[in-house]
Amino acid sequence: LQPSQGGILFTTGEVLHVEAEDHALLRDDQGAWSVDADQEPVRYQVVSTGELGASGRLGSAEASVVGWTRVPVSLDPRIESLARTLVGEEREAMARALLISDHLRDAYVYTRMPRAVGDGEPLSTFLFERRSGHCEYFASAHAVLLRTLGVPTRLVTGFVGGDWDPER
Repeated sequence: LQPSQGGILFTTGEVLHVEAEDHALLRDDQGAWSVDADQEPVRYQVVSTGELGASGRLGSAEASVVGWTRVPVSLDPRIESLARTLVGEEREAMARALLISDHLRDAYVYTRMPRAVGDGEPLSTFLFERRSGHCEYFASAHAVLLRTLGVPTRLVTGFVGGDWDPER
């Protein structure tokens, strides 16, 4: 990851093991991982679990679509209420996705360096208080808002770390 914005390490699923070359690992109270580096290159490896499809591959095409509509039992009820307000009477899944996407783009601010959420639930804090965050907040909000409406949604992450370095 080059450069590491705030030392954030991107992970998925239940993290079993994390290694970061020449850096101390940090974990916040929400379980997010980071390292003690801000603007220097970071090389790291994560081993995590996730839902397996019939082929035994993580995230394979055979993975259960039923899991793609699950939300936590403890999910803030304001999130589903917001989703219903945003889509109104619209029933078509793609149109719902576009309405939610438009709202997130228009009503929230992207930042590479979001403030810590403290004791709050990260998604609720993003949606109802801070209204700013990095790509993981936007992607998670979009997926969870759709899932509360019963739209099968799979969050897929990936990134290009840092800015182009013409010397490399």
